[in-house]
Amino acid sequence: MPEVKSGTIKAIDYDPDKRVMTVQFHSSSVPYDFHGIEPEHHAALVGADSIGSHFHQHIKGKFKHSRPIDYD
Repeated sequence: MPEVKSGTIKAIDYDPDKRVMTVQFHSSSVPYDFHGIEPEHHAALVGADSIGSHFHQHIKGKFKHSRPIDYD
């Protein structure tokens, strides 16, 4: 999973076919999948000056999330 420069988020991956963005936080070893994420939402997040702030303003609480079933 590609790592990002953020104090809150360690890494972000995106599957445009499934519209699922996987987010790994520094505070947890288990990532979360966010569903229904359009490519422009993903691009805005990874391109934000503050990834953590952007995540809290535009993603958290606005999209359904789950933990990946196949995560070891």
